[in-house]
Amino acid sequence: MMGAGEQGGTPPMPRTVRLALRMLPPGELRERYAEQWAADLRDADDAGIPRRSIAVGALRFALLARIGPIGADPLELDRQSWRRARWAAAFIGTAALGSTVGYIGIGGLAGVDDVATAVPALLPVVVAPAVISLVSAVVGVALLVLAATRRPRIRFGSMLVVLALSVGVLLVALHPVQSAIVPSTEPLLYGLGLLALVVGSVTAFIAWEVTPRPREASTVTRAARVTRPSSLTVVAGGVIALLAAVSFGALEGLVWGPIDQTENALTIEELYAALRPSEVSLAIIAVAIWAVGGVILAVILLAVQLWMRRRGTPEPVRLAVVWPVALIALGTIVLGQGFATFGIGMAIADTLPPYTGSRSLAWTVYAALGATAGMIGAFLALAPRHRRAPEGLSPAALGCTA
Repeated sequence: MMGAGEQGGTPPMPRTVRLALRMLPPGELRERYAEQWAADLRDADDAGIPRRSIAVGALRFALLARIGPIGADPLELDRQSWRRARWAAAFIGTAALGSTVGYIGIGGLAGVDDVATAVPALLPVVVAPAVISLVSAVVGVALLVLAATRRPRIRFGSMLVVLALSVGVLLVALHPVQSAIVPSTEPLLYGLGLLALVVGSVTAFIAWEVTPRPREASTVTRAARVTRPSSLTVVAGGVIALLAAVSFGALEGLVWGPIDQTENALTIEELYAALRPSEVSLAIIAVAIWAVGGVILAVILLAVQLWMRRRGTPEPVRLAVVWPVALIALGTIVLGQGFATFGIGMAIADTLPPYTGSRSLAWTVYAALGATAGMIGAFLALAPRHRRAPEGLSPAALGCTA
């Protein structure tokens, strides 16, 4: 965009002023100050005003406009603040889930050294949950700060909520690093992080419910032609992935894991013969219950697709639902496998010394993939969605009316 001051042979607009314009909310406010500052720069020499002071003043105004009501449209600032807050909630929620439930599901990264030694190429897969948690925490905190400073007026209570959520999610997400570097402070810092995260989340939820939110713009943009898998394809792939996760998890828990735990010293027949019949029965029952639960999740995913299709739900909405449902279901299945197979590992450790409870290399990769899938699914479920009208679909079909 060219300002008026860049036409008619006048000197070009300084970079500082162009930066200030980009910082202002797009629309009428930006256009108005583009004309005003261009005119000020054009007449600066005649008025005896240094162009530098105009540029600095423009930048100062833009900075203040982002954190206060000076000249900026409060309603527009409010909309932008709430949208950033929703994105921040998605990232912080993903980080919190990955650093708590996900961290338990991958066994605290206990198998990272074994994977790095045996199959270094799989190391990025194994550390992905911890990396995603930490990156999500940092991005979430940054967006949260931007959301708070974007409000028409910054309130002290809002900054306390931001502080609690920021400290909490960062301490929780840094848990793997804490345990490796300063193990003596690990329980204290992790506990303080969980406390701050809970307090901040509850306070933020209450504030979200009692604070009136500005209406989003009611215009709906038409989506560009982009090749995307259909919701039926996603569901079919999801059902196959869930059933494969159940099959792989059952084999790992009852065959490969126990053999690996005994360091391949015993065959599976010899191992089960050495255990008490009651321990074997309980192990098989636990895995069977877990497997049935996995199959039920696959059926639920298919049922959700059929139900939405029967109701005539638009395809973009169906895609927005089945993707997170499929990924969260996959993460849930993998997390449950760790609990379902815990008993057989303890039975081996108690009955067949010197073998101790451990996890196989296959389980480490399996758990990391499941945790990553669950975190991505949680993020997709929490992230705000753009309301776009696909080809052939009117805005009224999406519930967006002017």
